[in-house]
Amino acid sequence: MERNQSIDLIKIIAMILIVRMHAGINHSLAYFAPIDMLHGIISPAVPLFFMVSGFLMQSKMPDYKYIFNKIGRILRFIYIVIPISCLLTGIFEHHPRPHSLYGWFIGRGNLWQFWYFGATIILYLIAPYVCQWVASKKAHFLLAATGVICTIVVILNVYFQFEEQYTILTFRLWTWLFYFVLGACIKQYGCSPRVNWLWVLIAMGTAGVFINTHLTPKFDFLYGSMVCAFYAYCIFCASLNTSIHKSNIISQLSALFLPVYTIHPFVYQWYEHYVSWDIYPRMQGTICFLTVLGLTFCISFILVKTPYVKNIFRI
Repeated sequence: MERNQSIDLIKIIAMILIVRMHAGINHSLAYFAPIDMLHGIISPAVPLFFMVSGFLMQSKMPDYKYIFNKIGRILRFIYIVIPISCLLTGIFEHHPRPHSLYGWFIGRGNLWQFWYFGATIILYLIAPYVCQWVASKKAHFLLAATGVICTIVVILNVYFQFEEQYTILTFRLWTWLFYFVLGACIKQYGCSPRVNWLWVLIAMGTAGVFINTHLTPKFDFLYGSMVCAFYAYCIFCASLNTSIHKSNIISQLSALFLPVYTIHPFVYQWYEHYVSWDIYPRMQGTICFLTVLGLTFCISFILVKTPYVKNIFRI
């Protein structure tokens, strides 16, 4: 199958938003009160990754042989990287955190961000049925049903912080399934050819206004909102509608996804401990983000170009 570089572009956008989500955001928020638009701007990062998974799975119409092979490769990656992280934290911090070997599934330990793989594995286990459903005339019913559930949960989050009390990120499957199905539907039925980057800017502004800390203390409670869904849909479709002709830059940046996703929290921790920019307090968030992003990209590029090491990051 010829590589779809529009999907690579989506992964790059989501990857950058993920780093922004975790690096320097606390510094930035202090200077955007009372209206914090940053939460809304970065909100599609995680949803986009689940949409990409749904899109790619729908293109393959997988059976369980493929699914178990895919899950096996994910687990191989996890159980190579996490023991290394435990060894390094044991050497440098005298605290190896052995609970990381199982805590990753629920967002605990050294590589807490690997909860995403836990949720992905669960979705993969039902992917053959979901893809068949999407290919049938019942696809829109499934998308609507998961969308309604997401909307109800968002309302409960705004008034009662439902997900914070009763679920963790891995098991918020109503939201992840919605975006997985949305990506699969885009693959099966296409998206509007009129959606362009102007739509993305409009959606970004809308999300910036409505997805903020005045509704909930944590913006991940609003992932299931239709505002976030519309924003993610616009980015996805605008990327698919963008003509890309075998760009080496996009291919190489897309290949950095796994190392960037894996190491950026460690780079951020290093920055917080050893780097200070008190001269420009209003720019601390932006400087932190750009520094962490640049260092993470450089380290990741070295990793994917290193023999043997690069094979670890292929799942």
